[in-house]
Amino acid sequence: PHTADRVAEVQDVMRQRIQMLQDEQQRMWQSVQAALQDQMASAREAADRVVREQMQAAQAAHMSEMQKALDQIHEARQRMAAAAQQND
Repeated sequence: PHTADRVAEVQDVMRQRIQMLQDEQQRMWQSVQAALQDQMASAREAADRVVREQMQAAQAAHMSEMQKALDQIHEARQRMAAAAQQND
């Protein structure tokens, strides 16, 4: 084979290898992007769960405080009613 043919052959093989490497890089990049998206989704779910749990805890604490206040109001009314009966 002529030198020019051989050079063309080598160039063709190199082009194919470069294309294969580029394809592999593209697949790897897509794989990395998919993994990052999965991680982001997991992080978002974890954050949502934490926020939900904190809101539920705050709501429970608020309800408890409200119940205490209602109990105190009820006791005060009972004392006032008892005092009013004694004064009658």
